Parts: sequence; C-alpha cells; structure tokens
Amino acid sequence: MKNAFTLICAALLSVISFVSCDFTAEDFIAPQDTWVNKDFKYAYKDSNGTEKTVTLTGYFLYSDDEYTNSELVNVTDGKLNSGLTVVITSDDADKVAFGLLDDTYIIKNFGKSNAEYEDLDGTTSKVSFGSAAWNAFYIANSISFANNGKKAPRELTNSKYKELSADGLEKLKKNFSWRKLLANILLAE
Repeated sequence: MKNAFTLICAALLSVISFVSCDFTAEDFIAPQDTWVNKDFKYAYKDSNGTEKTVTLTGYFLYSDDEYTNSELVNVTDGKLNSGLTVVITSDDADKVAFGLLDDTYIIKNFGKSNAEYEDLDGTTSKVSFGSAAWNAFYIANSISFANNGKKAPRELTNSKYKELSADGLEKLKKNFSWRKLLANILLAE
C-alpha cells in the first residue's frame, strides 16, 4: 500500500512538472497596445418585458500611454486615452431590438487614474484600470480572447461605422449596463 501511494505521488509530480513546462512568463502578462476580442451573450428585457439574449463582440485595448494608430479614422486624431478601451459591436440579428443600429458601435475608455464615469444605467462610479487590473482581467479571459494584434476593430477603421448617437444611447439605457456587461464577459465561456 505504501509503495502504491509512493508510485501515485511520483506519477502525479512528474505530470505536474511536464505540464508546468508549457507555461512561460508571457502567459501571465497581458499584452499592451494590442487589440483582443471576445464574443459573449448579453441578456436584456425588450419593450414588452420579455427576456431576450443578444450576441455582442467586445474589443479590448490596454495602453499605459496614449495609444496612437493612424488607422483609427473614427477616433479623434487617431488617438485613444491611456487605460482600457472597450468597443462593443454586434452582428446579431437581434441587435436592433437591443438598441444597436446597423453600422454603429459603443466605445468606452476606463482611464488609468481614478476617473468618475456615468454608467448607461444612470449610476455614477469611480474606477481606475491600471496594468495590474488589466493583467487580472486578461488572464481570467485569456483562453477565450482572440488576439488581433495591432489591427483595430473595423468599426474604428472604416468611416461607414459611427459611434452610437446620444439618442441611440438613450434608447439603449434601458437594456445596457457596463457593470452587467463586465460580469457577462468574465462569466462567458
């Protein structure tokens, strides 16, 4: 019995050592100045109170400094503020009922400093999103993130796409919350 236990422990330790060799330091460091994206489901209630689900795509970019990319034709001067930039789009057939119109997107920057922002559901929060928070967020989602490299989302590089207007955002408020969105991203497969 003692020999069997020793053999099982030795086998387990050898498996762990072989598996752990596949990991490098880069596996635990989130990329900066690189776009990653993820599809996820977002549940909301339509105007009749019926529970619906829409598939959204989130594009994420973290930069310690102001991010500049000449391809960003739909961003002022091709620059994004430091911190986490999130672009939400959808090709889902139900996106219009959700509040996103054709050829529109939502963009939000969560700065590195303790900045105050108003969520679309009307609540005000203070948030800072530095490199440590980005690392944790990225590692929690790294299996499901697709790495786009320096290639920005088409919604920011093609002038046919427009940021959702103030009227569109007003209609979307009843269905959309950045907090709920973050929870859906973190819990998505």
